[in-house]
Amino acid sequence: MDKYTSRHTQKRISKKRLLLRRGGILPPVAKARKATQPHTYLNNFVKTENRVRTFSATGVTALKVDGNKAKPVLAKKSKARKYIIGVAAVLCLGVLVAILANTLTFTLEIPDGGIKNVAILNGTPIAPTDFISPITAMDGIYVEFQNPYTSPIHQSGRHYIALTLRNGRRVSAATAMLYVLSPYQYIQIEAGTPISGISPLYFVQAVYIVPPGTVLDMAIHSGLPYQGVLDVGEHIVSISANGTLFYSQLNVVDTTPPTANLTDITIPMGQEVQPEDFIIYMFDMSPIVAVWFVYEPDLFTPGDQIIEIALKDYFHNTAVYSAVLTILPNTTPPQILGTRDINTQIGSTIMFRQGVTAIDAFGRPLTFSFDTSGLNIHEIGTYTVIYHTQDAWGLRAEVAIYVHVLDVDPELVRTMADAVLEGILQEGMTQAEQAHAIFDWISHNIAYAADVSRYSIYEGAYQGLRNRRGDCFVFYSVSEVLLTQAGIPNMHIGRIEGTFTRHSWNLINPDGLGWHHFDTTPLRLIFGQRLNRFMFTSSEARHHTQLILNYLGMRDYYTYYPELYPEIVQ
Repeated sequence: MDKYTSRHTQKRISKKRLLLRRGGILPPVAKARKATQPHTYLNNFVKTENRVRTFSATGVTALKVDGNKAKPVLAKKSKARKYIIGVAAVLCLGVLVAILANTLTFTLEIPDGGIKNVAILNGTPIAPTDFISPITAMDGIYVEFQNPYTSPIHQSGRHYIALTLRNGRRVSAATAMLYVLSPYQYIQIEAGTPISGISPLYFVQAVYIVPPGTVLDMAIHSGLPYQGVLDVGEHIVSISANGTLFYSQLNVVDTTPPTANLTDITIPMGQEVQPEDFIIYMFDMSPIVAVWFVYEPDLFTPGDQIIEIALKDYFHNTAVYSAVLTILPNTTPPQILGTRDINTQIGSTIMFRQGVTAIDAFGRPLTFSFDTSGLNIHEIGTYTVIYHTQDAWGLRAEVAIYVHVLDVDPELVRTMADAVLEGILQEGMTQAEQAHAIFDWISHNIAYAADVSRYSIYEGAYQGLRNRRGDCFVFYSVSEVLLTQAGIPNMHIGRIEGTFTRHSWNLINPDGLGWHHFDTTPLRLIFGQRLNRFMFTSSEARHHTQLILNYLGMRDYYTYYPELYPEIVQ
């Protein structure tokens, strides 16, 4: 350094040389020696053989000295400089590789079936591992939620769960489905549902959103028997879903109406029919409490009609079924009831409608009329009066009665009979006892006399009660008037026509004991004994008839037409 170079400049040149030596641009000795060759320092320039080198951070630039001017000339690249650049490039590449090695990742291959969808009950905690299969976990894959602070476990429905899966520097993102299900507090099933048909899936809401293959393991643990059906009512059931236990109420209800099979039926017109007559079979899980016609059938119109029948069970479930009812045409004529032969005193008024009614074959009332054109109330005799009626189908009925116009007042005869009864009947007697008292009184107080003139029972009874004698008709008439006044059911019965004589006696039915023969007409003794003719049966009547024929020579004494009378006790 010369005396013109400042100390500060000298220090700067020395530092640059030191750096060049350390960087390998100048060899430590040889280049130092070259640098000691005669040269001149001009500020930052080094002049060597008409060239001046300037040092900078980017390299060495040569300045060609031309007189007093120095022109920059790019120095030739030396081997040292190439070495430095190569080393620097290698260092930079290593740094870059290190940076890339720390930041770059590779895609992780997820095996088929590695991600699984999960269904849980509302509020059940979840973990990332719940969404990977055991095979995936065995491969050393680590899984985590991409959004660990957002959890949908309290929101019922379908949710997408974002997952990150890692295995070393291999990373992959995946999406799984989470189905959050809410249990029902109670469910309702129909009575009669088999227990085997009750699925645990019934007890959670919106289970239909869960597709097949989703992890959802549900089972019923208690509250239901193994088989059969449940009774109507409430049942507490415990259910598990993926290991989480909950309880629900199973309500068994009956909302199904009864079922039934009906048949068509055919009946005669007017015959009563019930709803049950149409039913072959009916069933319900609850008791059937009522069966009725929706509309009452018309039993009096011939032909077919649709019948609707309603059935109701204990829980008021109602069903209506139909059948065909066929009504056959009516062929039974109407009836005129209550007619009787009339005994009246000459010139009196007769009440022909009193006690008389007309009904059709089904008991419904009809109007009736009577023909009195042949009656002469002002002349003693027997006359015929005919009653007429007709039903809705044109069927007619007629009944003829005899009117006996008498010179005796029937009311007087009834008064005479009441006087007799007052003397022979006692309070507390049964009708059979009263009838026996009447039989005994007639047997002891009226004698037999043939050919007594009479026209009616009142005339016959008048003859017997006043004169105390008469034939069989008188005995029959007195018996009828006394029995009738005493209130004992009785009626006339007569021997068949064509026999040598006619005979009349009574039938009685005291106390509802059945109809028996009652004959007060005296009869001669047989073997010194009288035949029992108070309340005797039909078999006894046949026995009496045979005895009378054998010992008295009278035929058909108690022979009659059974079809004309009610059934007589045998």
